[in-house]
Amino acid sequence: MLHNLKKISDFLSRPTLLFYSLFWLMVLLVIGTVAQKNMGLYEAQHLYFSSLFFWWRDIPLPGGGLTLCLITVNITAKLFLNSPWHKRRAGIILTHIGVLLLLLGSGVTYFFSSEGFIALHEGQTKSIMTDYQDENLTTSLPFQIKLIDFERQVHPKTNTPRLFKSTVQLIDGDITWDSVIEMNAPLRYKGYTLYQNSFINDNGVEISVLAVVKNMGRLFPYVSSIILCLGILLHLFMVTPKLMRRKE
Repeated sequence: MLHNLKKISDFLSRPTLLFYSLFWLMVLLVIGTVAQKNMGLYEAQHLYFSSLFFWWRDIPLPGGGLTLCLITVNITAKLFLNSPWHKRRAGIILTHIGVLLLLLGSGVTYFFSSEGFIALHEGQTKSIMTDYQDENLTTSLPFQIKLIDFERQVHPKTNTPRLFKSTVQLIDGDITWDSVIEMNAPLRYKGYTLYQNSFINDNGVEISVLAVVKNMGRLFPYVSSIILCLGILLHLFMVTPKLMRRKE
């Protein structure tokens, strides 16, 4: 039994598993970034980066969610099952913990964040978002959004969108300011992120559709980045004297 568990831990902590997972993650980043041009930031993120699987023709391929899970399992197995914990490795251990916190934040975002949309025509103001799955389910926002102007441009001689953006006014009590939301430039406020998702042409009236996401794991990247920097600096501080002595 113990022998089998050791074989499993050795397999899960293999560097090759991390290598191929990171390679596939870079492929997804390229595909998703290119796809943003036609489908927008939010749709590309949902299809390629947040999903466990996505379909390419008739072939299911691992999405960003599954790839990040494999990376998390690999680093966890390596750190806690197959790496010695010594003072001289404190920087490396701290760096790995920072990476795991970053991945944990991704998991919190995936499982606990709320999503919806706001549909506005010019001059309209709303303070609720509608659920994607059930249009009767709404959530009140701690602020109001007013659509001042919506602009849409298409590629010449086609109906393919080249650019669409919304100029909005955010209203929070006595606080108001204007902001522009584009496909690759969302608006962030009070833990909510508003993306330019799509638009609707309703009998000649253009309606801007804004995706609204509340990210519960938004603080994890900041905390993990600090830990990562501390780990790298600590590792350099401990390794540099040894390298200097070797040169002498």
